[in-house]
Amino acid sequence: SNRSIVVDPELGIVQNTTYLNTDGVYTMRAFYNYSFPIMNKALVFSVNGFATNGNNVSFTKDVKNVGQNYMLSQGFNIRYNPKATIEVTPGVRYSYNSTANTGSGGMTNVNNNVTSWAMTLNTSVNITPTLIFGADLAKTTNNGYNNAIGSNPFIINGYLEQRFLKGQTGAIRLHAFDILNEQTNVSRSVSENLINDSRTNRLGQYFMLTLSYRFQKFAGSSSMSDFGGGQGGQQRGGMGGRW
Repeated sequence: SNRSIVVDPELGIVQNTTYLNTDGVYTMRAFYNYSFPIMNKALVFSVNGFATNGNNVSFTKDVKNVGQNYMLSQGFNIRYNPKATIEVTPGVRYSYNSTANTGSGGMTNVNNNVTSWAMTLNTSVNITPTLIFGADLAKTTNNGYNNAIGSNPFIINGYLEQRFLKGQTGAIRLHAFDILNEQTNVSRSVSENLINDSRTNRLGQYFMLTLSYRFQKFAGSSSMSDFGGGQGGQQRGGMGGRW
């Protein structure tokens, strides 16, 4: 696209966009994920990451501008599960976002880098055989965004679940989301000649009470006629449900 800005006496500032044929626009992406267990699967190490490279071409008042955007992210976590009643998963992720706009003909160069660190901790513990406590913690530190946009939220979610009935088929859970009320999302979008930082505040703090029941298979063997016959009767005996 070829953009130019003019001042209209009635409308004010107007951006005029026309289109030109050009080449050099592309996007490349790659990612990986690898996990390996040790100590009879009590410890599981996981690493994952992705990389993105985008090349955008635009014109401003017939002057060519090339916008290069690089995104890199690397994560690592360890799941520790020494026994069936305890699971702890700490993790960390680093993200890097770099944008460089290069122009000619007196066009001003703009280069911006943003980074973020995210540390997480997910845990689940059986306090008793039927009482379960769980929590998810995530602290994100952002650098490089516009001062009015930047945010470093600390998100804490937690729940307490009590199971009951024979075979623990029933459960009641109280779940608290965003206990500190810091749910904020920051993001960056890059086009040919524009870098846009945005911040979204949303309702993240709330509490939810749920009651669930897990249906079990009917004990013993039964003929098809006992369930109405045919395939549907067999499925009705073996499917699960929640309410």
